Amino acid sequence: MRLIIGIDDVDSPHGMCTTYTGALIAEALNRVNGVSFLDYPYLVRLNPNIPFKTRGNGAVSFSLNIPEYYYDELKELILRIVNESILYGGRKPNPVVVFSKGINHKLKLFYERALSEVVTPEYARKLAERLGIDYFVLRGNDRGIVGALAAVGAHPLHEYTFELLIYRNPRQIKDRKVSYEKIKVLDRKFREVLFANIDFSTDRLLVVPHGPDPVLLGIRSVNPIVLNQIAKNMIDELGDAERWIIYKTNQGTGAHLRKHKNIASLKPYDSCKITGSVLVFPTVLRGGHVKVKIRDESGEVDCIFYKETIFLNRIARLLMPGDFVEIGGGVRPASSKHGLTVNAETLRIKKLVLREEIRNPRCPNCNYRMKSAGKNKGFKCPKCGFKSKTITKEKILKARILEPGLYLSSPSAYRHLSKPKRLLGVKLGDERYIINIWHFP
Repeated sequence: MRLIIGIDDVDSPHGMCTTYTGALIAEALNRVNGVSFLDYPYLVRLNPNIPFKTRGNGAVSFSLNIPEYYYDELKELILRIVNESILYGGRKPNPVVVFSKGINHKLKLFYERALSEVVTPEYARKLAERLGIDYFVLRGNDRGIVGALAAVGAHPLHEYTFELLIYRNPRQIKDRKVSYEKIKVLDRKFREVLFANIDFSTDRLLVVPHGPDPVLLGIRSVNPIVLNQIAKNMIDELGDAERWIIYKTNQGTGAHLRKHKNIASLKPYDSCKITGSVLVFPTVLRGGHVKVKIRDESGEVDCIFYKETIFLNRIARLLMPGDFVEIGGGVRPASSKHGLTVNAETLRIKKLVLREEIRNPRCPNCNYRMKSAGKNKGFKCPKCGFKSKTITKEKILKARILEPGLYLSSPSAYRHLSKPKRLLGVKLGDERYIINIWHFP
């Protein structure tokens, strides 16, 4: 029997991580006779603009082949591991575990909605009940059912990457000691298959989180064999490393920005793309953020290019009224200080207007630049004295610094789902086999 298990919301602001619980489950399942993995475990990132998320809005899932008679016993095993992973304190965590017998098209549609919209726990709960899917709320509210159910619906991913996650003991948290130089050497050695691990423009390590969770580092790649090799080499170098696992994931695919919307249909917390014309010259706000007003046939909206996007922020300053653009990002709800806005993540320039410069005419006699002779008196040449009331100012069309094309944030501003520059044009999803060793222990 095919069984897909989805887990979400084991993490909290005080520590722990849903992916770490996934690593514990992988270790336990590997010791169970009769249970086989049909795919790598999944790390499924969902809409990054959801305000209720703890950190990266990620859930995990497993696709297994099990004897049907073992279903109830396996449920008990999984629920026990998740329960033992919970760090109590505060409103979170609110872990939910979902068990689905097989793949359902309606769950795939649910996953696609959860990538770009706000999906309520009530809707997720009713869908699970309608499809006869078992789910268990282990603590607090049932908000985690959205991520757990979406992680099940993600199977099978058609476009994906991989991430190697190396963990420390979650109950013995110390400062992370990861060498920038060693990660830089790794990135250069495997540049063809690694991505979004270092922002070289700021010399910032992107593989090391900063919270109290057990993740020591996470290295992203399109090749699991390379990640296996890196894991074996690094596990001894990182003195406090406890375990590691390779997840198949939708990270780096840009999956959250596939939906196009017109401006009038934007809703708070949507992730989407809009297309329209720049209405006025960009405004530089306090703090260095840039505001660009976009209009389409349905309305207009302000798009904010934050200073932290660095390269994208600089490009936005060069836009002009009339430029035709496509902007991808998250919708921020209106407040007393601003209306509905789009926080920009990507910018595709489709068409640029030419820059027009108006100059006084040149003298037809000596080619010197003429000056105004006074109101309604035409122009006068200051060099030879020639006058004319019929000569008009010149319009000169100048090329722009910008070119049509896709512009992205600097790597330090990437979201988990953002498609990095290094993966543009790369076909994702060709690695269809499972390597022998993808976790330890």
